[in-house]
Amino acid sequence: MAESPASGSAASGASTAWHALSAEEALAHQKVETATGLSAAEVASRRSTYGPNKLSEAAREPRWRAFLRQYKDPMQVVLLAAGVVSLFLPGQFWTGVGLILLTVFNAVIGLNQEGKAESSVAALQKMMVITARVLRDGEIAWSGVSGRARDGRTPLTEQTPFVIGSVTKTFVAATILQLVEEGLLELDDPVRRHLPRLTMVGTEITVRQLLDHTSGLADLFNDATRRGIEEHPELAWSADEVLATLHEPWYDPGEGWAYANTNYFLLGMIVERVTGATLAEELQRPFFGPLGLGTTRVLDGRAGDPLQPAWTTIFWASGAMSSSATDIARWGDALYDGDLLSARARREMLLVNEDDYGLGAQRIELDAETAGYGHTGLLNTYTTLLLHLPREDVTLALLVNRTDVDLAAALAARPPGGASLLELARGG
Repeated sequence: MAESPASGSAASGASTAWHALSAEEALAHQKVETATGLSAAEVASRRSTYGPNKLSEAAREPRWRAFLRQYKDPMQVVLLAAGVVSLFLPGQFWTGVGLILLTVFNAVIGLNQEGKAESSVAALQKMMVITARVLRDGEIAWSGVSGRARDGRTPLTEQTPFVIGSVTKTFVAATILQLVEEGLLELDDPVRRHLPRLTMVGTEITVRQLLDHTSGLADLFNDATRRGIEEHPELAWSADEVLATLHEPWYDPGEGWAYANTNYFLLGMIVERVTGATLAEELQRPFFGPLGLGTTRVLDGRAGDPLQPAWTTIFWASGAMSSSATDIARWGDALYDGDLLSARARREMLLVNEDDYGLGAQRIELDAETAGYGHTGLLNTYTTLLLHLPREDVTLALLVNRTDVDLAAALAARPPGGASLLELARGG
């Protein structure tokens, strides 16, 4: 699903009155349908295939809550939660129990979705793959893996890279904040100051408005890019081709809030323009190298990549990175609890609006007593959660090779006689 949308109430400085009136919401849904050529319901249904969608951007419910709440069948929730938690209980017996439960879970999902029985082999081929790592006070609290690579044979580890989707936005936002600290740009700079030839970007849109999704720009996932991904995934797109597909802005800059991948696509372009380096090179300099993030990289659609060229070039700085549970946990700990950013920059990043979004950061509330910062990622067939709980000083990374995952239930549910995954992370 990257810090994920949050449920806080702090103001971000930009008006968020968009969600105050039902009439405004109706207008937002109309813009969704105009921009995509799909009904709002059809856009929502495509979340499991394409990741962030426009309906969640216009709805009052925070994106993280809709993202974490996708299953309603109690049996599915119990199977998933019990299977995941069992993997992290000590002893080979519980590991075996966890793998069995997850196998049953995937078989049930297959039966429900396809409406017919699947063979044991087919069910195993659909096995959910999960990698997770938790840091407490900067040290490994626990980690674990379930499943194998998509070839059905290669074993996985906590260092196996998965597509991280919108968690990519945390890297891009941190890069922009570092460039501000270095004096190379300002948060309130007009975007056109750094990208002067992009006439489709209004002269009043600022870097800050890209970071917090208040620019009003339409999302780059639209009818044209969707067709490109579906019909010719092997073809790379240029930045000009991607931006040429944009529909009219959804609202005036600063007058609303709507999650749009376009914002971070443009931030990637600003990074390259200001530094003279590629985005991949600039992320390597302050982050990948110093933090030892050896499995993390910007995807380019090369042979062997988990995403084909259309995916990597369309979503690029908004979601086309891969990483591992080990790296994402280390990244989150450095970003939210280390000295990666100055105290001032971190405060800017974590000051969320009433849609629970800051500067590339989401506030995630798991229950009445548990809230933190991070980001969700959802792209293609991959789901990612990065979550830092400041009160507990815990950073959690969870990477899954499916989209239909109820992460909230998986983290909070308790198996008979055991602790929840979240309780294990806290040391309970």
